Amino acid sequence: MRNIKTIPTMVVGSLPEIVTTTSPRRVNENNLDNEFVKQYIKTLGELLKVKKDNFKDIKMVYIGGYTNQDGDIVTNENINSAKLYFSALKYYFKQLGYGELQKSNFVILDSKFVSENPLDAKDILENSDFIFLGVGQDRIFGELLELMINNGINLKDIILRNNILVTSICSGSVVSAAKIYGGQYDSIYYNLPDFVYPDNYDGLGINPVTMEPNFGASNKDESKTLEFKETCLLPDSNKIAFYLCSPNSMFVTNENKVYAYGEISLLIDGEEYKITGVLEKADITELNTYINIYNINRSGTIKLIILDILKRIKKVDIEITTDVIDDFSKDEQKLRISDNIKKSNLKLLLTTQLLNLFNGDVTYSKLDKDKMNEDFINSLNLSSDIEEELYLKFYLVFIIKSSSSMYEDNISKFLSIVLECMFELVNSNPKIVYYFICCFSSFYSNKDMKKLLALTKIEETRRIQELSTNNLYRKLVI
Repeated sequence: MRNIKTIPTMVVGSLPEIVTTTSPRRVNENNLDNEFVKQYIKTLGELLKVKKDNFKDIKMVYIGGYTNQDGDIVTNENINSAKLYFSALKYYFKQLGYGELQKSNFVILDSKFVSENPLDAKDILENSDFIFLGVGQDRIFGELLELMINNGINLKDIILRNNILVTSICSGSVVSAAKIYGGQYDSIYYNLPDFVYPDNYDGLGINPVTMEPNFGASNKDESKTLEFKETCLLPDSNKIAFYLCSPNSMFVTNENKVYAYGEISLLIDGEEYKITGVLEKADITELNTYINIYNINRSGTIKLIILDILKRIKKVDIEITTDVIDDFSKDEQKLRISDNIKKSNLKLLLTTQLLNLFNGDVTYSKLDKDKMNEDFINSLNLSSDIEEELYLKFYLVFIIKSSSSMYEDNISKFLSIVLECMFELVNSNPKIVYYFICCFSSFYSNKDMKKLLALTKIEETRRIQELSTNNLYRKLVI
């Protein structure tokens, strides 16, 4: 089995000015010449090119953290924010020559969707290429992540196992860290109740950087921002060291490196230390390692090491991080090789068992009728006295159910591979494929099933729906 990384490749930070901060918000089409924005888009674009050659095939999921007064995350504000950032990325990717994201491949995951469709939500995440952790309230965002866990969706595991590229802004950046600083931004600016994270609170844990993003955003009152810093940020840094990020700043991280881009400072024990300026970049891997250690064990020796590292940090002009992209490419290549081996093994297993079932000696006495209740027989649209058909359908379902354990964490990918297998079998073994259509057509598009049925050359007179057992497979497996 592939080793699971502890940290994915992420572009994490403050609000890039691809969207205006004034109301009503819109895509900031006037910012194409902004050097930071170009680096942000270029970094994401180069990483996404590793996932898919054509941007129209990129599958993107937006997860946000807005709520209204009754506590429901599913609000127009959340949906509008998601659509706005999708439109902005689509615009900038296209303008800078990377291709065009497709709306049909964009999904917004919120509490309502997760609660009502947990299996679909999990499949969407498992098959995504790009996850955008967006804007909202830190606490509400955290509650959505907790809801996912309670519905069997381990977002961290899915991201690591599938080498999914993640970008985050605002509250998405805060909650993506293992150690969180947050909770007072909304109370200062929006008069919302204070929320202090307990010491044992676990964030998503895919981002090694603890931060307060969006400090000094252009739509914020300067006196309020200064008050926020003096009354909240600096005092809180006596409890936890964290980074203070101005708009148009970010970190690019992977398992081996952490880079700071743009105007970023470190707040530690009531003091502020500037790390990088507006168009500067620095490797802060060593610094961040010791900050995370210091936040666990506030040793004076560790703090001296941190202060020494701060003096030695080399700052250079902003540029794309090629070694992060190289690492991402290597991980993606390993994943593809592993997936191809797994896929080949599944096809071999299915083909071998199905050929043996349909072409071997049929011994009906082996059929365990005790396993087949009346509902099961009726679901096959088959009378119980047609022994051979009942036998073949029952064991076809049994074989496919058993082999699904190879993809128990991603049933949609499993079903896709099974369909490929059927298209490969249809010319040499049309009977197998015909029975497959009878049992499983409800899991596929009508277009695919019609095409497959025509290739069997067995029957084209009945509608696909009449051959289907509806949700037999889902009842047995999921």
